[in-house]
Amino acid sequence: MVMTTEERLAKLERQNRLLLIGLVLAVTAFVLGIWAVKKTSNVIRANEFVLEDKNGKTRASLGVYENRPSLVLYNKNDKLLAMLGVSENGPALILYDENDKLRASLDVSKGVPSLILRDENGKFRVGLNMDENGAGLRLFDANEKTRAGLCIAEGEPGLMLLDANGKPRAGLYSGLGLILRDENGKVRWQTP
Repeated sequence: MVMTTEERLAKLERQNRLLLIGLVLAVTAFVLGIWAVKKTSNVIRANEFVLEDKNGKTRASLGVYENRPSLVLYNKNDKLLAMLGVSENGPALILYDENDKLRASLDVSKGVPSLILRDENGKFRVGLNMDENGAGLRLFDANEKTRAGLCIAEGEPGLMLLDANGKPRAGLYSGLGLILRDENGKVRWQTP
């Protein structure tokens, strides 16, 4: 069917009116959108933020993983180096070496702060903690047995040395003096 010039002009006018209405609606929506963003620009909501270097490698991420908020930092070789997070027990900072081995952790679990340092095999070597009874420093051997401890319990300082089986062998305590024990834990000498 062939259209007359008048019919074609009428059709073009209708299309132009629809385009104009669409354009006005789009501009209005855009302006309202900018106004809404400016009104709430202090809040950005997302499940995860990923920070990449210029080569597109992930260097950091901030997100909620397994229902726990965490900040994770990576080196240039995509190796996990540090994680700051919150679990159901409290906050924690975890540090890894270049071989993906856990080397240090600082946390507050159920109200008790602690610092744990690990060797290259991931074994406990140093522990520092504090609870309602006092503060303590423990030194571990390669088998994760406590071999030395320094503490302040109920306001009194103490130093304890333990054997390879974890039994106390020597101790220096405020108020009790120096105590030496045999392999069965029997006191063999104590200062008067």
